[in-house]
Amino acid sequence: MILPITKSIEKIIAVLSPLLIISIHFSTFATLVTSILITLLFIATSNFKYIATIVQKNIIIALSLSLFLALFISASYSAAPYPQAFATLAKYRELLLPLILFTFFQKKIIQKSVEQYLIASLIFTLLVSSIGYLNLLPENISSSILKNRITHSLFISFLSFYSLHKILNKKNTLIWILILLLSIINLLFICDGRTGQLTFLMLCSLFFTQTFTPKKAFMLGAGLLTIFAILLSFTHLGSRFIDGLQESVNFLNNSKLTDTSMGLRLYFWESSLKIIAQSPLIGVGIGGLPFAAEQILRNQSPIINPHNEYLLIGTQLGLFGLLLFFGFLFSIFRKSLEIPKDRSVLLQGVLVSLCISCMFNSSILDHTEGHWFMILIALFSTPIHKDKN
Repeated sequence: MILPITKSIEKIIAVLSPLLIISIHFSTFATLVTSILITLLFIATSNFKYIATIVQKNIIIALSLSLFLALFISASYSAAPYPQAFATLAKYRELLLPLILFTFFQKKIIQKSVEQYLIASLIFTLLVSSIGYLNLLPENISSSILKNRITHSLFISFLSFYSLHKILNKKNTLIWILILLLSIINLLFICDGRTGQLTFLMLCSLFFTQTFTPKKAFMLGAGLLTIFAILLSFTHLGSRFIDGLQESVNFLNNSKLTDTSMGLRLYFWESSLKIIAQSPLIGVGIGGLPFAAEQILRNQSPIINPHNEYLLIGTQLGLFGLLLFFGFLFSIFRKSLEIPKDRSVLLQGVLVSLCISCMFNSSILDHTEGHWFMILIALFSTPIHKDKN
């Protein structure tokens, strides 16, 4: 069902939608303003009957709204005061984006434009990062343009995956090979984000399974892991992974060792599991984690965010919320089996990136990652409706 809108509204959306995907990569403020404007246009043009129909027919939208509704209801029993609870709820507004963007992305010209500007933004961040590494840009300029290391590595890992499919299509092959090589160099030697590197390995494995027979995909996957193991052994990459493993071992041997990156992260995870155990069914409510931790984990280091979306939702909504979240993730996979292959493979790539990112970050709560993932889910899962006129 496509929402009838005037030509003037359609022109505004045709400008705001690409602007939204561009701003995500470079400006939090611009993202906020643009998303508010698009939301206001949605409110002005939609009606209850239309929304009810879309929710009924689209399981991704239904579950994202259900998760947001569950978070809203949890404010009634949250361990956090109401101001903090609703402040945290506001950070989950990205869960509303699939419904809002589905409405406007059904136009082919808008969907195509958003995808083009998405890739252009990713390529631009790749070039800025590479040029900045060569000291050809002032450090303050490159740092102000680029996102943090983890977010940047997620961007580049998806660009690598996108490049692989473009190479497979044999269009502008040399250009996409160059982009792929620059992306790999950026991930391994410039950005050096372990989350992005792991995501890249998983996306390559996904690409092999999407493209080749199981036997050939297994051989290619094994070859990729062998190459990565060699890089770990003979380059600086190994030191970061070894440090991470050593920090994890030190924490497991002595839980008080939280002064390292992995030690602190494992402490957050352990503490979150203790809080979930105290309220396993419905959690401690939206924004209630730090307040519940203060009561349950007395005389221990404070915890605000476990840097793991699964655990964060588990602490706030318990097993009920986790079931909703896993249902949402599964609905994306299910949708990928129903749409044309050129969109299906990309939607699966977004899903794999989101699942891995949520293991090490609060990727729905976080502003940039939350907006980015929800927009890409809407972009690649929305069917295109041809104008009858």
